[in-house]
Amino acid sequence: MSARGTYFGYSGTSISETEIIYDILSSILGPIEEEKIPTNDSWIHTIIEIHFPVLYGDDFFTLFTADKWHKLKKVIAEIKKRRGKSQMKIEFSFPGVYGERGATTRLVLQTLESDYKKLERALDRVEVLAEIIDSQMSKMPAEVLEMTYCFESTHSRWRPDFVKTDKRIYYYTNNNWEVKD
Repeated sequence: MSARGTYFGYSGTSISETEIIYDILSSILGPIEEEKIPTNDSWIHTIIEIHFPVLYGDDFFTLFTADKWHKLKKVIAEIKKRRGKSQMKIEFSFPGVYGERGATTRLVLQTLESDYKKLERALDRVEVLAEIIDSQMSKMPAEVLEMTYCFESTHSRWRPDFVKTDKRIYYYTNNNWEVKD
């Protein structure tokens, strides 16, 4: 996966589902690096990974447009609906977050769901995170290179999971950043 381009990795999707996602992404972001992800007989049957080559924030959603973003969310949710109760992993990543502190901090949003409605809520809440991520970043350790958020379906929200600096990995536990050995 190149750091600057758009990447679309998938496993367990049909040809038509893959083509629809590819068409949505390429119509907005241009050329796409595409890869079928090997599953190695994993218990996760469907995987969709998308690296967007633009900073996460309001400008991303303006570039994507509400209609195209809604269409992408709907396609992914429909894929999950067709898979029933099997696990589905979604990962969106961005080279950074719009704003002074986050411009060079890679952002990863990931969820692993077996329930269609929970996955749909996770996708709907991706936009809401743009409003609160800046305040959350101010509480993170200094010099964060990458931050990973996971969807917490019991509270229907994206929450910080861990952040990486060049020296350590910090985990978010009980509203604090801690190093676990």
